[in-house]
Amino acid sequence: MGDKLIFELEGRQFGLDTSVVYRVLEVDKLFFLPGQSGMVNGIISLMGDPVTVIDCRKALGAPQDNGQRHKIIVVRNNEHLIGFDVGGVNLSFSWEEANKGKTAPMEIEWAALFEEAKKILENQGNHG
Repeated sequence: MGDKLIFELEGRQFGLDTSVVYRVLEVDKLFFLPGQSGMVNGIISLMGDPVTVIDCRKALGAPQDNGQRHKIIVVRNNEHLIGFDVGGVNLSFSWEEANKGKTAPMEIEWAALFEEAKKILENQGNHG
């Protein structure tokens, strides 16, 4: 199972393996990307590098969060970074040792989600 970063959307708990979490940030505003559509929410600057942000609420079919702050979970896949905006939800951790025998949250297949986000970005780049 491993250690998980847990967040809840629309009454469902999701777990993201902590080994892929690069940073968790809270920002007031995302930079707009001209021609953005679909699940792309904008970009953030992380140590001077742009990071594309995907709207998890849209991706999971949840209603928009109209809060002022955005919690961004930045994940790393090799040399690539991508951010997932989970809105204003609370985040917690689930430690493997403490949860033996307990029901686990729904795990996010981060690698598949990362690849899908890359495809979306490539398609937008080819059409914009």
